Amino acid sequence: MKEDEIRDLLAGKLHLIQEGLILIEKEKYFPSLIGTRSFIDLFAKDNNGKFVIIELKRSNAAAREAIHELLKYLEAIKENISVKEDEIRLIIVSTEWEELLVPFSSFVQKTNINVEGFQLNISSEEALINAEKTKPVSLIEDRVLSAVQMAHYYLDSKSLEQGVLSHNYFFNSHSIQDYVLIILKAPLDYHARIKDSLAKSIDDIISKLEINDESRINQMKKNIDEHYDFKYMIYSANQLLSEEKYIEVLNKISEYPELINEIIEDREVTKLDKLEQLNEQLINCEPFPESDYVEIGTPSKYSKFVNIEGWEIHEIKRFGRLKENKLLTDETIENEILGSAGTSREKYNSELFFHSKSTMSRVRKEISNCLSNNNVWKNHIFHILDELSTIHSIKKCTCSIYNPMNIIYSIHLITTRPDGVLYIPSYQIIVEFDDETWFYAGYLGSNLSNKVKLNEVIQNFYGGDLFEFFLSLTWGGYVENNLEICRHIGLAYNTMLFKIKNDVRSAFKYENYAFIPAELIFPLHEIINFIEDNEELCDDINKVFEDHETSPGVFSI
Repeated sequence: MKEDEIRDLLAGKLHLIQEGLILIEKEKYFPSLIGTRSFIDLFAKDNNGKFVIIELKRSNAAAREAIHELLKYLEAIKENISVKEDEIRLIIVSTEWEELLVPFSSFVQKTNINVEGFQLNISSEEALINAEKTKPVSLIEDRVLSAVQMAHYYLDSKSLEQGVLSHNYFFNSHSIQDYVLIILKAPLDYHARIKDSLAKSIDDIISKLEINDESRINQMKKNIDEHYDFKYMIYSANQLLSEEKYIEVLNKISEYPELINEIIEDREVTKLDKLEQLNEQLINCEPFPESDYVEIGTPSKYSKFVNIEGWEIHEIKRFGRLKENKLLTDETIENEILGSAGTSREKYNSELFFHSKSTMSRVRKEISNCLSNNNVWKNHIFHILDELSTIHSIKKCTCSIYNPMNIIYSIHLITTRPDGVLYIPSYQIIVEFDDETWFYAGYLGSNLSNKVKLNEVIQNFYGGDLFEFFLSLTWGGYVENNLEICRHIGLAYNTMLFKIKNDVRSAFKYENYAFIPAELIFPLHEIINFIEDNEELCDDINKVFEDHETSPGVFSI
């Protein structure tokens, strides 16, 4: 049966596609001033008052042209009829979907237009039997390295070698092909520092539990010497899979199917959070990689290992498509493990290219992930991006975000570390023109005159339990209600714009969706002023850490 014969038959049986479709015209002609003329196979309307473009394809060879034809028809209709895109539905009907399924699925995934596909079944007597709706397949998403990572420790090079082999077996047995293993070498004084830290923790335990058994005490201290002299670490991260792939694999190997279903059915979390939760379930399924000690990793933990504890990168091993991408550098991989693409919900860095829709779509998605629980800055930044996208004289634009969602811990780091200024929450968007530079600065400013005490914060946000506060630090310190804590202690997320031209600076503060003239300030000084005005609160915070932090990131309660 030829394509025009199928068209004529389908014209009288549009109910096979959907009840309520009414044919307007077959081979509807629309002239075009900006391209070739268009003849729409079937032009119809539905019972919701929307136009329906039905494109029919008979073979795999013709199916390849379907997406191109639909886009051409869409523009032709808009050119000839005063219509909005959400007033048009696009439908592809084909007897063959082998060649069409992938481009159709990609089109559905990337467009906001209402697009549907139907498999048309024809009997041996060349009669139309039915039309089955075609479900788009899940396509490969952009590269996202999971923020749920792993740190496995090894006592010597022999156990490290076995660890690498067991990691490969682990990931392959869990249907994860794209992953990276960062081999880290311990600093020379690592064992001594860990011994001191653990000895202090054990002394605290002995004191609080009133342990008097000398043999038990000696055994506990002996275990430190025997089991904590680590020489290497394998720090691993994998590329996130699709939701469908996670479901397929977890249904085979997970012991907790009810938990998997709970994650899948949760409508309140973002797509990224859902994938991260599924990934966490997957990497917690046996068999596990072999090691002498293990702990869950996070971007902030990796930063602590390398930047604070002094672990050195010995080798970076890539697998799967991460290995095949020859333009992907080790530096980029490490930055993404640190969460530079927003996956850690803490850090983000990118150059912005407003002329590239795909780049800006990615940027918005990554910023949204990074600021998923900071709607104040997210709304500020998206408004700024909307305004900048209309300016064509931009030479260069960069965006950098540091969004640690634990203000109590941030205050401690700011006030106790020599490089404390680096731990101040902030964001910067720098826009360069030929003769002028714009500098957007996100900062924390004081908005209360009354003083708040630390025990009030612990009582109101951690149920009065200091253990709950320190527990949050073990998974990276991220606190979803951090904005509420900031408001409680008198801090607010703000944005300023500074314009610099010929050494002349002007300042504007973001208020009510507009930048209004303001006095020149140094944004980072605002939180310093807050710290100086709230000396008692800050002293209490630091005293708590002094009493309970046995080493960087290790706490004893």
